[in-house]
Amino acid sequence: MRGALNAGIGMVGLNSGRVSFLDTNESSGVTDTFTAADSTDLNGRASDSGHIWTTHEGAFSISSNRATTDATGTRKRATVESEIANIYLTCTALSNSGDAAFVIRHTGADDYWLIEIKQAADTVKIWEHIAAGWAERASVSVTIDEDIEYIFTIIASDETITVYTAGANKISYASAAANKTVTTHGFYQFSGSSGGKYWDDLSITEYTGDEALPI
Repeated sequence: MRGALNAGIGMVGLNSGRVSFLDTNESSGVTDTFTAADSTDLNGRASDSGHIWTTHEGAFSISSNRATTDATGTRKRATVESEIANIYLTCTALSNSGDAAFVIRHTGADDYWLIEIKQAADTVKIWEHIAAGWAERASVSVTIDEDIEYIFTIIASDETITVYTAGANKISYASAAANKTVTTHGFYQFSGSSGGKYWDDLSITEYTGDEALPI
């Protein structure tokens, strides 16, 4: 037997001359289909990949195997620690008038990046939230029909954040220096938003540059 085992592979037992191995590598990313009973609280729940959700404001729960919020107009934030800063995130979302949004590189109440899906105005925007203030960094016009879900792709690579809506309508901001090594990402609802939004089929993997881009 050679002198070294590959990283991530550990020998777990010798039995009757047979050698057993167990892959001890950590998860390569976050996946969640939000498959759970209705009204399951997202806070403290493990994703399909075993990563734990944390709700920072308001409440998120599961309905019809999707992550959602109630109709109250308070601000809501929920994140999951992915251990990945340079992300390739895909998620199905329905916004309607609820303005579903994503947070990426989240460190707390005052420091994160936000991707807003504004159905009523047919826009997708990239915001920087720092020191309790908002700065709009990029915006694109895109048709977002009511009661239609779309797949959103978010790429954060070093200081560049890029968003695709339904495989098109690219929007990008190339000076996102703040929090560029932060590995916590998730969902957001603006204060004043109504109900009628959800998130589903979340995937967060490390962006390598080899991915097939939506367009």
